[in-house]
Amino acid sequence: MVRGALLLGAVLLASGGSARAADDEPAIPGSDSRAAFLRAAHSRVHATWGSFLRNSRDRLPATDPVNRGDRSVTVAVTLIPDGTVMQAIVEKSSGSQQFDAAALDLFQDTILPQPSEEAFSDDGRAHLRWVFARDTRQCSGVTVVTRESPLDEALPRLLEYGKDREALRRVRLAAVTAQDTALGMLARAWLGRALELTVQSLPAAIGLASVDDTRGVGILREALARGERVPEVTAALVRLKMIPPPAQPPAAPERPAERMATEVLVRQLRAADLTTRVEAAAVLSGRSDGAARQAMAALVRSPDPELRLFGAGTLDRRARATLFADVGPAGRAAYRTLVRGPGRTLAGEWLVSQFDTLTPSAQVAALSDWLWNSREASPITLSVR
Repeated sequence: MVRGALLLGAVLLASGGSARAADDEPAIPGSDSRAAFLRAAHSRVHATWGSFLRNSRDRLPATDPVNRGDRSVTVAVTLIPDGTVMQAIVEKSSGSQQFDAAALDLFQDTILPQPSEEAFSDDGRAHLRWVFARDTRQCSGVTVVTRESPLDEALPRLLEYGKDREALRRVRLAAVTAQDTALGMLARAWLGRALELTVQSLPAAIGLASVDDTRGVGILREALARGERVPEVTAALVRLKMIPPPAQPPAAPERPAERMATEVLVRQLRAADLTTRVEAAAVLSGRSDGAARQAMAALVRSPDPELRLFGAGTLDRRARATLFADVGPAGRAAYRTLVRGPGRTLAGEWLVSQFDTLTPSAQVAALSDWLWNSREASPITLSVR
């Protein structure tokens, strides 16, 4: 047993583990539940650490290494949900083995207050970084360290515990550099959870089938027997190789607008029928000639939300974000068209920014669309769908 451990034991016997908090010790900042937890945890060790500092000062020579004024040690502490200390290790030594050991002794067979929900990391534990100092900081330097798992591991766990907002925050961060991957991970996790919800189970099963996920096979078979959403369910079961493909898979419907000249399509943008305008915008969004680009740029001022979303590709990132917020959930129809063609990146940006404004059924449908139009989806089953 090292000297620090013996010294701390003597302190506890002499002081009974009690000591008044120093008036000049910094307060732990914050007003949220995480800060409240840190203050409660601090109160469990402060008296003992204060006694150690006072008694080592009074009972040891001023020249003893433990009494050096700039001495501090950083301890990494890991807690399980009930507050039990599972591990306490020195992260940054004070340079004195005795001083370090005294800090570690604080956590021997210790139970701290139950951590707040916000204090837990993805591994279901709370991780603290705690500085124990010889100076006026004493033991007030405690913070929560958040440890995040890789996105594909974290998302199912976050959604299981209802942390949807945190899940979306991480997806948005990841989507900046890897949009297709981030949204694909979100879709798998979100639709997997939706399988348990009666209203959303069928569209979730259809979406998951597009990436060879068989968890919804039973739901798909039951829907086919009922004659519900037959084309989509058939495509899903074909994709999963649960039924043979049709002898002659139906070809994807041809859009006459694709054969029209740009000038004709531009005129159709002013048609009375919204369906015609959307079809024209969808085709123009894939063309690069000057007239097409000019027409798309003009759409950002359209009174029709669907058409404004088509024009968003002509704006910079900040302006697009503003437009997405203005369009909001009304961009759902345009998204379904954009996600299937050259506007997929733009569709993904809208989905990431506006996902939490959609209804639950629209969220599931949008993620299903994303998966079915990913590179993983089969062209044959896409044409069936």
